[in-house]
Amino acid sequence: MKKHSILFDIILALLTAGLWNIWVQRRQIRDTNTLIGEDKYSFLKWGIFSLLTFGIYHIYHEYIMTKDILSNLNNDTAELLSVGAAVCSAFGLWILVDAFHQQKFNERYVDEIKSLS
Repeated sequence: MKKHSILFDIILALLTAGLWNIWVQRRQIRDTNTLIGEDKYSFLKWGIFSLLTFGIYHIYHEYIMTKDILSNLNNDTAELLSVGAAVCSAFGLWILVDAFHQQKFNERYVDEIKSLS
C-alpha cells in the first residue's frame, strides 16, 4: 500500500472521462484486500459484473468496500458512511467515493510510517 495523490487521480479521471478510474479501482481493490488481509475483492469480478448490470454492481461494490475499509480502521460510522458511498455512486459521484477511499488509505500509510519511526 502506497500513498497516492487524490488530486492527481481526480484530474486524470476528469481528463480521461473516467477511464483513469479503472486503474484507480484496480489499485484500491488491491489495497483493500491488503488492508483486510484476505482476497475478498476481485478486479475482474468488479469489471464483469459492473458491465453486465450497467453499473448497478459498482454501487454495491462501493458500499461494501467502504464498509470493509472503515470497519478495519475501527470507524464507528462505517455503516452510515457506506450508505453515503452507495448513494453518491448511484448519483454518479463515484469520484468522491474513490477520493474518500484513497484518503483513508493515505491516512493508514502515514500511520504505518510513523509507527516504524
